[in-house]
Amino acid sequence: MKIKAGNAYYPEMVRLFTELYKLLCTACNYYLFSTEDPFRSIGWQQPELFQVLLKKTFEDGYTKENIASAIAMAVKGGISPENLSVEPVFVLVGELKTSDVKYLALEEIKAQTESEEKRLADMKKNSNDSYFVEKAVNHLCDMFLIISIELAEVKKGLDYYFAHCRENDREAVLYSALEIAEWMEDEDEPDEDAEKLWLDIYHYGLKKKIKPREYIEQKYQELIQNQENI
Repeated sequence: MKIKAGNAYYPEMVRLFTELYKLLCTACNYYLFSTEDPFRSIGWQQPELFQVLLKKTFEDGYTKENIASAIAMAVKGGISPENLSVEPVFVLVGELKTSDVKYLALEEIKAQTESEEKRLADMKKNSNDSYFVEKAVNHLCDMFLIISIELAEVKKGLDYYFAHCRENDREAVLYSALEIAEWMEDEDEPDEDAEKLWLDIYHYGLKKKIKPREYIEQKYQELIQNQENI
């Protein structure tokens, strides 16, 4: 881990580190270790280890290949039972430090989404394999929306999200998009900005003729009332 970029052994170190991380992810779905959480068995939380891997990967440059590999790892593989499945997505977005890199990531997300959707077309609906592919597509959509929000291109992100998210119905898609806004608030977004983002997504859903579930309508009324009292 002390090997620096530029060293002849650096690419091999990153490759081996990547394979170790993938093995631990696989072990979250299959009993390869004598513990429920293989990450805990080596003394790490999954998001923290993934962040270290990303820093090492990108220290050698934001290449198309590096970005593609990082995106695939963030949306596929197993997840520690101690973490939400969307957490690797947030970790990766946090390591995309410039707008140029974020735009490169958006293009790669679109390419991977298209590839996964083609795989789905050849799979039996509701099969075990299709479940994991649909989950990957949903996380690709999550990442696309989060990056678009960070680039101040919310409508672009929502258009893509609602076009490709694999939830059962449009109301569930709206609910998932609103969850993204809530998670971003947890990521230290200023309250006022987070509330505006949530309301923008809610209004987008209304324009799509989506009737939100009762809990969502209640939260909308509370946010509107809070704004009126400011």
